[in-house]
Amino acid sequence: MRGRGARAKPVVRKKFVKVKKTLYSYRDGKIKISVKPFKEHLIFDTSNAWFWSRAKGEMGELILNEKFLVITFRFKQRVDEPKGVIVWDCNERSLDGFSPEVGWVRVDLRKLFHIHRVYELKRQRLQSKASRKQSLRRVLEKYSNRERNRARDFIHKTTTV
Repeated sequence: MRGRGARAKPVVRKKFVKVKKTLYSYRDGKIKISVKPFKEHLIFDTSNAWFWSRAKGEMGELILNEKFLVITFRFKQRVDEPKGVIVWDCNERSLDGFSPEVGWVRVDLRKLFHIHRVYELKRQRLQSKASRKQSLRRVLEKYSNRERNRARDFIHKTTTV
């Protein structure tokens, strides 16, 4: 590619390897990391390590550095039973939900659709002119930001009622 000859080449600053769970095995206090399948492997003896009594999760990904091995642990996430179920249907101008306990829930999105449509038309008119005039690109960006801010404001007010 032209013009990229003088570009700075990438440099390795920290030498480390993330070892996925499929590339190591743990048996009898020893971690065996496979480098080349069935040919080369590294063995770390961790049977007398201090952290086994404190670690309550299952072993996750290993991080192998030049000087040490970092063992990460995963913890099972507690799953709570849901209190109820609501089925949602999202349309252009409304968000409809149904719950057996509450019944029908309807969120009116006509104002959000109106905000989007108004700024869509403004952008459409400006985009044809902005290709020829540089200063209109800033105006176009201003309208895009204004639409995003008004839409976020409407959504925030709707969800915090």
